Amino acid sequence: MQRLLECFSAAVAARDTEAMMRLFAGDAPVVVVTSGLEVLQGLENVRLFLDRYAEGSTAYRWQWQRCAESFAGPFGWLIAEGIEYVESEKGASQHPYRMTMITRYRRGAWELLHVHGSSPSLD
Repeated sequence: MQRLLECFSAAVAARDTEAMMRLFAGDAPVVVVTSGLEVLQGLENVRLFLDRYAEGSTAYRWQWQRCAESFAGPFGWLIAEGIEYVESEKGASQHPYRMTMITRYRRGAWELLHVHGSSPSLD
């Protein structure tokens, strides 16, 4: 599953919508909870969001420092902690970041069912 996290992270950094979409289960009601206010349900909404990101002026990438994974049958879940790097017209910034993924192993590969990204409060 860590390979799935690496592939997802690389696709986001490259703004490659097709590479990101290939990682999601094509036959399940996928969910993405963004670090903003959006909760995306279904592949169509995920694609629309990723297309907007790919065409936008803000870029994201992550450097993961810790990752833990667990499994139950064909399902797995992962929590990653690290630093998010943001580049936009306003400049560059970085902050702590967490990502959780719920996955399914099928046809020899892990596929995404649920992704949740967040920035922990520093208060």
